[in-house]
Amino acid sequence: PGEHVQELQTSDLCVSPVEMLGKVCSELGVDVTYVAVEETSKSGRKQCLVQLSTQPLTVCFGDGDTTTQADISAAINTLQYLKIMTKVK
Repeated sequence: PGEHVQELQTSDLCVSPVEMLGKVCSELGVDVTYVAVEETSKSGRKQCLVQLSTQPLTVCFGDGDTTTQADISAAINTLQYLKIMTKVK
C-alpha cells in the first residue's frame, strides 16, 4: 500500500475527505465518480452516490443539507469502506 492508504489505516479523521478519497483511489488505481441524486430524501436532504471502478463495482451513499455536504458524507463513507477493505491482517 502507498502512503495515503497507510494514512487511511492510521487516522480517524481527515480534513478533506473528498481530496483524501481521490488520493487513496489514485494509489489503488481506482476511478472515483460522484453521482448526485436529483431527488431529495423524504427529510429534504441532498443525496450523493460515490462509485468506484472496482470489481465488483462499489457504490457508497452520502447525504447532507447541501450538495457539497452530501459529497463529503459519501466520501467519508467510502473511506470507511476502503479502510476495512484494505486492512492488512
